[in-house]
Amino acid sequence: MFYVDANPENILKLNIANHKKLNNITKIIIAKMKLNDESSHEDYFKLKNIIAIYVNEEIKTMHTRDINEIIGDYGFDNAVHCYKKNYRILDNITVRMLVYNIICNIYILTVDTEKKDAVRKIQSYIVAEKNRKKYIKKVNIKRESDYLIDKVNNEIKCDDAKLILNTIINKFVHRTMKALDKA
Repeated sequence: MFYVDANPENILKLNIANHKKLNNITKIIIAKMKLNDESSHEDYFKLKNIIAIYVNEEIKTMHTRDINEIIGDYGFDNAVHCYKKNYRILDNITVRMLVYNIICNIYILTVDTEKKDAVRKIQSYIVAEKNRKKYIKKVNIKRESDYLIDKVNNEIKCDDAKLILNTIINKFVHRTMKALDKA
């Protein structure tokens, strides 16, 4: 299952005004798709065709001045290079086609839910494993400190020396636990 999502990051390093225009257009397109229950589909290519229809509708409503500003800001050569990455047809490239390419391939993301779920599971497993190792280290440190305190209490006769050594051990354990929490 694939679904559509907006890319809010300014990957192209456009100025803020043009980035906001493209981001708002993307959000409008996705909102229209969700309104018509077309924001997700089983087939990737059918979803891409649906996206193309909505993007073309939005580009038709844009002023040529806005389109020229976007391409001028991004750079015509950069826009053509980005277009060549995704399409084979290089005859009669128009500025509208370049903006279409930018919106479809950079601002609108097509996400595979199965891959996203798999990535989430792997990430949660890694986090759980890390937390488990940290917990085991803390338990081992606590056991060793308890052993040292018992040994100090059994072998040393002077109360002042016991108190000082117990304080040193407790400070060391406290610092070690803090260091583990930060890591």
